Amino acid sequence: MKIIQKIIVFVLCLALFLPVITLPTAVETAETGQSFSSKSKASKNKSSSVKATVEVNDLQDAEYEEYTTRTLELVRNTDHYAISTTGVSSEALSMDEINDRLSKYGSLINPGMPDSEYRDAMEYEWKYSSAVGDYKRINFDVSSKMTYDKYVEMLYELSKVDGVNLYQIGYSFEGRDIFCIELDFPCESTKQEEKKETLMLTGNVHTREFAGSNYIMKELIDLVNDYLDGKKAAVNMLKKVRIAAIPVCSLDAREGMIEDPDFWTNKTAKNYSPSNLWKALADGTDLNRNFPSV
Repeated sequence: MKIIQKIIVFVLCLALFLPVITLPTAVETAETGQSFSSKSKASKNKSSSVKATVEVNDLQDAEYEEYTTRTLELVRNTDHYAISTTGVSSEALSMDEINDRLSKYGSLINPGMPDSEYRDAMEYEWKYSSAVGDYKRINFDVSSKMTYDKYVEMLYELSKVDGVNLYQIGYSFEGRDIFCIELDFPCESTKQEEKKETLMLTGNVHTREFAGSNYIMKELIDLVNDYLDGKKAAVNMLKKVRIAAIPVCSLDAREGMIEDPDFWTNKTAKNYSPSNLWKALADGTDLNRNFPSV
């Protein structure tokens, strides 16, 4: 199982705990003991020359480099490996023995992910990657072509808004950044914050299914724009709901299908139809059939 599967599993494990996350108010960093209440407007507007694609860790702004969120604190302080493997037997069995025990349910066709690789995925450290500068309003047409570069550009632009956090959570099979974007706008009280629900979204789990990623991006963009415009429906919703999304899961094959659709289409298949478009990840793994039990 390749890296994108491992990262998605990591996010699913995180979903078990996100409902208890509270807003990043007065977060104290373990390294310095310094605390600060939120992304400061001055800090975000300080460096207009910094490109949106530059990660926060590369910026020459000590306070911004130290910035953290409740989500990052949760990721760093939770043993996701131990939680997700509770109840898993350590008994070593051959594939024949495993298939025999599972025969009434089906069969396994491969030995699965080595434990060492699974542990590495569970312990991957998320990188806070929000951009700085003034937000330039995005208007996204779901019918337009969303390349990887365009997708990343929109994520960074959205992350300039206070209440929107962007995390680099891993790499794809071909080395592209995998991002999780979080909409976590402030509530009027701590009590409201504690009651806030978390909505997890994933799109493009199957390469040929572009609609999911496009509509997730459209939803996020419209919610942010409406919130900034003070529209009651968006403001009231985002007081009650925190959204964490991985809009595009199959980064590599999706990009390949956009740039070279013939290569990613089985036109030699009998009864050719759109269902012959590539479905799996770039390495041939069907992500939707390979989520481990957690």
